[in-house]
Amino acid sequence: MGLFDIFKKPLTIEDDFFGKLRFMKMKADGKSYFEGKGLFKPTGNEIEYFITANEEGPDQEQKEF
Repeated sequence: MGLFDIFKKPLTIEDDFFGKLRFMKMKADGKSYFEGKGLFKPTGNEIEYFITANEEGPDQEQKEF
């Protein structure tokens, strides 16, 4: 990460299942993740979620879980 990387806008995607997600790139392999929030229908409450994934986004297995 360079000095001016702090001014870069984080990558965001619109996932068909999770909705709007923001990508958080980590230096260590396998540690990058997406964060977002959405409605947990069984309780009617908004929750936050953190999904370990690369820049391509969550995979089908994560969506099914």
